[in-house]
Amino acid sequence: MVTVGQVAWGPGEHVGGPIDRIFAALRELFPALLVTRLSVKHMSDDDNVWFLSLTRNFDVQIDSRPGGNPPFLLESDRARMSTDDLVVAVETLDLWLREEVDAAEIGK
Repeated sequence: MVTVGQVAWGPGEHVGGPIDRIFAALRELFPALLVTRLSVKHMSDDDNVWFLSLTRNFDVQIDSRPGGNPPFLLESDRARMSTDDLVVAVETLDLWLREEVDAAEIGK
């Protein structure tokens, strides 16, 4: 049996790869951004998965290669894409997170 969960991934946490620059750019755009990282029991399991959220009711996911390297797989409830380009990753996640905020505002 494998235990899977999520752990908080704060601004001081770093993988050492390009994904760190994606998180830094998104945190500048969204200071309240919540980032959690997949936590797995076995070292051989893939933990290069992060969840990004502003409301806890919705999150987007970004997966990377080991060390936070591309390609990046981006996923939401409505879309999925893969990119090697940091700018494309930030722009896409920015758009998806803004859609989340807009949907939350409409639901008020």
